[in-house]
Amino acid sequence: MSPLTACPACPTAHGAGHPGERIVLLRRRLGLTMDALAVRAGVALATVRRIEHGQGIQQAKLAALAEALGVSVAYLYTPIP
Repeated sequence: MSPLTACPACPTAHGAGHPGERIVLLRRRLGLTMDALAVRAGVALATVRRIEHGQGIQQAKLAALAEALGVSVAYLYTPIP
């Protein structure tokens, strides 16, 4: 599945502008599983799942994920062209 196509598990389509879409792209680019990213960021796996699906985004958790991925929180909000 392309990260810019509709995901049946998500309430919104990827590409709709939530930071989770960037997290998915970056995580895959780095070759990380959701679990590996959760460990690296010090957050629960469920947190990574929720954020990637655009649900329940807490800024502190988003900041931890951004740091683990080596980007700024602002970058995560940048639309994918």
